[in-house]
Amino acid sequence: MLKLSEATIEDVNILADIEKTVFEYDLISIKQMRYLIKSSTAQVVKAQLPDDTTVGYMVLLRRSNSSILRLYSIGVLQEYRNSGAGRHLLQSAEQLCDNTGCDALHLEVQMQNKEALVFYLAAGFSLYGRKNGYYTDGSTALLLRKHVYSEVRA
Repeated sequence: MLKLSEATIEDVNILADIEKTVFEYDLISIKQMRYLIKSSTAQVVKAQLPDDTTVGYMVLLRRSNSSILRLYSIGVLQEYRNSGAGRHLLQSAEQLCDNTGCDALHLEVQMQNKEALVFYLAAGFSLYGRKNGYYTDGSTALLLRKHVYSEVRA
């Protein structure tokens, strides 16, 4: 069973290592990860196996007075993909979105990242735009969003 919890400063190095393993560019540095963990406008969540092995993480950002929660980064080690880790993190993001009174979850995904795109579309995200030259390698970002509605707030 996968467990999710808020990352702490002690997790910075392992999260940065996962970041380097999962992504090729536009990486979150150790310094940036430390800042995000301490930030009041960010939430960094780690995914761990029962033996406390960290296999993934996500970074969520929210501006004050915004109804949008941004999934800034989500990463799962290759050997744990298709294990439900990414889906578990994404469901947690949706729950956090709802719990904080946000109406939508937004993210960017590299247009060439078909695996991630299929994952997000299957999870109910829809395309609402694109940003050409968004990434440092010049590639295009597809803008995705998912509306999250609580039955209590509906």
